[in-house]
Amino acid sequence: MWKVESGDTTVYLQGTVHIGHEDGYPLNAAIEDAFEQSDVVLPEIDINNIDQREVNELQSEQTYPEGTTLEDDLSAEHYEKLEEILDGTGADLHVRQHDLPFVMTSLLHGLQRQDGEYTHEHGVDQYFLNRAEEKDKEIRALESYEVYYEADQLVPHETHVTLLEEEIDNFDESEEGSNASVELWWAGDPDALADAIEYTPAEEEYYAITGEYRDGLMADQLVDILEEDSGQTYFVIAGGSHFVNTLNPTIIDFLEEAEYTVEHVY
Repeated sequence: MWKVESGDTTVYLQGTVHIGHEDGYPLNAAIEDAFEQSDVVLPEIDINNIDQREVNELQSEQTYPEGTTLEDDLSAEHYEKLEEILDGTGADLHVRQHDLPFVMTSLLHGLQRQDGEYTHEHGVDQYFLNRAEEKDKEIRALESYEVYYEADQLVPHETHVTLLEEEIDNFDESEEGSNASVELWWAGDPDALADAIEYTPAEEEYYAITGEYRDGLMADQLVDILEEDSGQTYFVIAGGSHFVNTLNPTIIDFLEEAEYTVEHVY
């Protein structure tokens, strides 16, 4: 967790993992105290208040042109394995074959984590959002699904195809890697977590492009908050890679570029 101050305004930056285990709470006292002090909670997305109609409309736009499907981009082997994966989860590839690769990659990512030891239900974001609602704190999302799709569209189509093929190849093994990353987060060493994650060339390209875009937009909003100096305390909850990673400028980098001092407090 990091802290930025400007006048009478304090912004805490808490890196999170989006999945967790019910036995992991409460968190360190420094983190819990920062949350208690906060007037406003700033998540990436307010996952407790998602406009599903808006999400569905946005997703329906992320499709292949008429006459083209995933089958045209994937090898026969990958397409067959994708069909097997979806059949095993009750999904139908025939229905989803018009989805663009990054939509399908996201779907597989979510399916893979549903049966794991760590769940979204016990994710750190979910934990704090639930508590913020219980305490009637103001919740103000820093991002939207529209921003997610905008970021994805900056990445070359061929890179998205490669990422989908990698997700298909690693579908059965990716849970182990996810759990290892989560365990490093719970150990409280963000630098070790950043160093431990190994990326394929396609992942490096993807995260470098989307990370810089998203982190820049979130940092801009935090700069506005700090400049406004409302005297309130803010508690940001966003994935740990938005604060520490080796691929792109992070929220912290952008804040420091704006000449704010960012203090690592836990």
